[in-house]
Amino acid sequence: MYCNQCGKEINKEMRFCPFCGAEQKRRMLVSPTFLKKKKLKKKHKEKARKEKQRLINQTRNKIVQKNLVK
Repeated sequence: MYCNQCGKEINKEMRFCPFCGAEQKRRMLVSPTFLKKKKLKKKHKEKARKEKQRLINQTRNKIVQKNLVK
């Protein structure tokens, strides 16, 4: 492994580079299942947001129609 900052070869277990002192950022491996669940959750949130906006617009239109009838 090489230092993120100075590029010198260091042990992969090092949290800080012994040459320049820079903190080594590690990449976290993420399982495909986790990514799929995250994508589905995002999709569900978007669908819920659209449904909420549709109900707000529907209610707003009813209020406007009532006021026009008066």
